Amino acid sequence: MIVLGACQDLATVNLLERDDPSSSAGVSGAGASGGNGGVGAIGGAGASGGAGNGAVAGGGAATGGAAGTQVAGSAPVGGEAGAGGDAADAGEAGAGAVGGETSAAGAGGADATPALVHRYDFSGTGTVVRDLVGGADGTFFNGTLSGQGFAELDGRNQYVALPSGIVSALSNATFVMWIEWAGNGDWERVFDFGNNDRSGVESDPNDDGTAEVGVGITTFWLTPRNIPLNANLPDEAQIGFQPARGRLYPNELGIVLPIARAIQVAVALDVNEASMSVYLDGALLLRAMNPDPTRMIDLRLLDDENNWLGRSQWIQDQVSNFQGRYDEFRIYSTALDDAEVAEAFALGPDVVPP
Repeated sequence: MIVLGACQDLATVNLLERDDPSSSAGVSGAGASGGNGGVGAIGGAGASGGAGNGAVAGGGAATGGAAGTQVAGSAPVGGEAGAGGDAADAGEAGAGAVGGETSAAGAGGADATPALVHRYDFSGTGTVVRDLVGGADGTFFNGTLSGQGFAELDGRNQYVALPSGIVSALSNATFVMWIEWAGNGDWERVFDFGNNDRSGVESDPNDDGTAEVGVGITTFWLTPRNIPLNANLPDEAQIGFQPARGRLYPNELGIVLPIARAIQVAVALDVNEASMSVYLDGALLLRAMNPDPTRMIDLRLLDDENNWLGRSQWIQDQVSNFQGRYDEFRIYSTALDDAEVAEAFALGPDVVPP
């Protein structure tokens, strides 16, 4: 059992409404003037540039085209403004516009989809857990894949190790997983990313925290069921973050994760809003807000030598590893919103939203 010292919970708010993004000028070809609303897309040479939903296109050519490209001596190829957009001020005719890219966080055009950076579907056989998107293959320790598209963990010494550094490389992020938990023990880990003092002795010069367990130093974890320090409180699933030794920020999820049935769990982190959102089967379970920058969940503070599925950094939680199966595990480099998580749940594992 983890002993929580000097813990401070994040404030929890359910079903928060998000404010509209602040306005900023769009960027178009030479001499074009910026639009209003969301961040405009940059027009690409010879192609039409699009503005995002509710955004206002950037300035166009002298004829008043929207966010498009102008080829000298010819009519502009105008992009269309998003829903609710206004026409931009007319710009001057010029040569081709700057090569285009869409802006982040939904301000771009139709191609601005969430960034899926790692996807593990547990297909194949053997011990290699393939990353179908990012090439960061993992390893199934003390077991092998069945060839049926899932990883079955026995709850004793089996776990999956993903490559070091792939979690701390993120700021905004979403972790989406399809799992089935057998309900065996307390403090099992669906995931545990970080490092630990391997022997549990802080002064041990040989401790590097790699591949062994001890006392967690920097960790980010999800457990299906904890044991509260207060015996009058119920068991609950818990998601916790430890940015440094001795600083634990746990969040109780209000329920124990369902047992013996396939579920989807998603965890979305937005450092811009200082928020964490947790979903079960596509529905929002918890939204925790913490505007204090010293306490918000920032994955960049992790020393993620051990990115483990099914295993804890903490030696006292090694009574049992996760018992159950993983059907899919995805990592996005952006915070998915409620609708995007619900869509992923509706499609299920093995189907990636377009």
